[in-house]
Amino acid sequence: MIFLFAWIRLFRPFFELCIEAKVRLNYRVTFAGPGTNFPIHGPIIVISNHACLWDPLFLAKALPRPVTPMMTSIFYDRWYIKPLVKYVFGTIRVPDARARRNAPEIQDAIRTLDEGKCLMLFPESFLRRREEVPLRRFGRGIWEILKERPETPVACCWIEGAWGSYSSHWNGPPGKNKPREGVRTISIGMSEPVVIPKEVLDHHLKTRIHLMNEVSKARAHLGLEPLPTFDLPAKDDEPEQPA
Repeated sequence: MIFLFAWIRLFRPFFELCIEAKVRLNYRVTFAGPGTNFPIHGPIIVISNHACLWDPLFLAKALPRPVTPMMTSIFYDRWYIKPLVKYVFGTIRVPDARARRNAPEIQDAIRTLDEGKCLMLFPESFLRRREEVPLRRFGRGIWEILKERPETPVACCWIEGAWGSYSSHWNGPPGKNKPREGVRTISIGMSEPVVIPKEVLDHHLKTRIHLMNEVSKARAHLGLEPLPTFDLPAKDDEPEQPA
């Protein structure tokens, strides 16, 4: 019984060590910025751009505490992934649907924060597809979560070097039409966690645009120029960017 309990408790750190060893064979992950002084206790949300399938692992490597990620059902529901992400990592499943009346993942995310955990999500809800679009419009999910827990600090990050890698959509789907590559450097710029001002959280689109600009600013920690400033559209009902 003691052995079983110990195995259950230690399986996640053991598995993470194995994954880290695998990642090190192909990637060298570095990180910079004031966000590297990351709080090890209390609820917090970590957000970033999303250029390749390995981004959650890159980001998790930069953080000093376990994370609870959110994952689209496209990957979550695969039979060889689901037991691991559900029972070992406590990953929150996000249904892959454009229009839904119910969003149970929002309540799951709120419960995660109420338990004092670190929630990781990629607000674009979509892997980067085009060279000329490094950051897509953020979805409403991040605002829905912050609306309910407005005092939660948010750490905005930028992952550089993932676009063009084997697991990105550069020049084709992940794993296809990619040249052989050696060890690839992945750099992560991490801004200091901050609480989003109330006047920003009063409106979903204002919150989304604000966070897009904050993620863009995290590029500066890597010596990169921020992306052109994202502005509110002329009308709030402007359609989302096409896939």
